[in-house]
Amino acid sequence: MSDLVLTYNQLSKTGRRRLLPFADMLLLQQKTRKNGANLAGWKEYIKNVSTWTNDDIV
Repeated sequence: MSDLVLTYNQLSKTGRRRLLPFADMLLLQQKTRKNGANLAGWKEYIKNVSTWTNDDIV
């Protein structure tokens, strides 16, 4: 875990800003897989607030 924190601290502010929504999406994906939920709403949200395309949000 400390390696992860060190790597995060080395990122630029822009890199951190880009990483956090992606990490949130991965955590949500992990939680929803356990519960069998659908990620379609989350994918739409990401597409609306970022420059990512549907192919980027697999």
